[in-house]
Amino acid sequence: MSVFWKVFFGFVTVCVATFAIASPISTEDWERREILRVPDESREQIIKSEILGTWSSEGFQGPLRFVVTKELGEANRLYVQWLESTELGVEIAYSVSIREFNVHPEFKIELPKCVDSDCTQSMVAATHVFEERAQTFLLTLTSLGRYKVGLSVR
Repeated sequence: MSVFWKVFFGFVTVCVATFAIASPISTEDWERREILRVPDESREQIIKSEILGTWSSEGFQGPLRFVVTKELGEANRLYVQWLESTELGVEIAYSVSIREFNVHPEFKIELPKCVDSDCTQSMVAATHVFEERAQTFLLTLTSLGRYKVGLSVR
């Protein structure tokens, strides 16, 4: 085998090994960027926004704001923002993009309706823009910046 082929196969092996190691980190970083997006910093237009509940975690507390945005077409995106009061007013402590609706927007979304008093569980009415099928999802806020989404059985 010539020196060229040895160097070539060595280079390809190093590239493949580097890609295999780097892939999960790259994917994780992309997911983190998507989850932490703030609608004010994008091309999206806020069409509905409402403070519907409260949160508290490790000595911090404040209101919960739900935001529905629109970019192109009829589909909407949904964000949840944990707000906190400061000397300068109300600021965003944490903002989460609800991936199940936002990565590939396919629903017209209404503002959530709270199930409990703190709005840690809420019902999200959504209509699929292509199939025109109405569905209701249960959005559960498990902790600061964490949530679960499932189909509602109600």
